[in-house]
Amino acid sequence: MALISHVREPTKLTNSTRNFSHWKRRMMNYLNVIDLWVIVATGYTPTAKENSIELTNESKENKMVNDNAINIIYSSVDESISMIFGDMTIAKGMWDAIVYKFEGNAQIKQTKLTGLETRFETFDIGDNESIEDMYNRMLQMQNEFVELGEPISNSKIV
Repeated sequence: MALISHVREPTKLTNSTRNFSHWKRRMMNYLNVIDLWVIVATGYTPTAKENSIELTNESKENKMVNDNAINIIYSSVDESISMIFGDMTIAKGMWDAIVYKFEGNAQIKQTKLTGLETRFETFDIGDNESIEDMYNRMLQMQNEFVELGEPISNSKIV
């Protein structure tokens, strides 16, 4: 029996989107479910038939998948963000541009990681904060560590 499911599109990314990490995970999942993530993650390089300018059949198929991924990416970001794409024609380049815009380079990530480590070291329950709210803040912090490429072990939490 085939699994029937509804695939919900991610919300549109805008310059005011508060949680890029959440949008990114949802978008990656969405592209994966509709079989487009591989081309976004690995990129597309056109290849021609030997002694010809005509694309190979595999390259034609990959171009169609790349074009579909580009369409989804354009549809999932606000016009003001799409300006960073310029004349890009490869979905991976577009994805990388979005990630760089919102996450930055290695130096920016290191700065974010340092700030996050400071927040973690001084983590405490807030005034009038419930245990559940504190726990949710800790989970959010854990997710931020993972998204910055720093998997957090149970030994860091305990």
